[in-house]
Amino acid sequence: MCEYGAPIPDIHGNLTEDQQNELIRRNLMALVEIRDIVGGINYWTAFGGSTEIFNGADKSPRKAAKTLESYYNPLMISGNIQDEFGGAISGATVSNGVSNATTNILGNYSLMATPDHLTLAVTKNNFKSQTIAVAEKDGEKNYSKNVALITEKHDFGYYVRKIVHSLTTFTFY
Repeated sequence: MCEYGAPIPDIHGNLTEDQQNELIRRNLMALVEIRDIVGGINYWTAFGGSTEIFNGADKSPRKAAKTLESYYNPLMISGNIQDEFGGAISGATVSNGVSNATTNILGNYSLMATPDHLTLAVTKNNFKSQTIAVAEKDGEKNYSKNVALITEKHDFGYYVRKIVHSLTTFTFY
């Protein structure tokens, strides 16, 4: 069990609202990266004091409140991973540096993210890896990102799928 506190004026000095927010954001980012050994954190003062996250006069949220919300109520990214012919890829790994997911038999995945972790790395043996950015939308909590991976090796099965795909997508005029 450990205790985390930030900002503490005796240690960090008196911070502006922007400095408080940035310090909390950086510290939460570091804690996310070692989340397997952190049982939990709790140090915020809602009103009054040097660590308040709501303005005392009008009770409006300070910038740090939104930063805390983004870590305690994370974004969700989900989607589908397919090959270049539209076939589902099962067992692909999707990672954003904070969370990892493995696609199911239909190629679907879902993982948690923070605003600082909206880049996906998609990998699967025998396919070219891809790194894809997910565009942040203000106020959105759920994102969808589909990805098509390209086959690295072109064996006999690949050429059969390519011919079948071209025949099934052929348009007669």
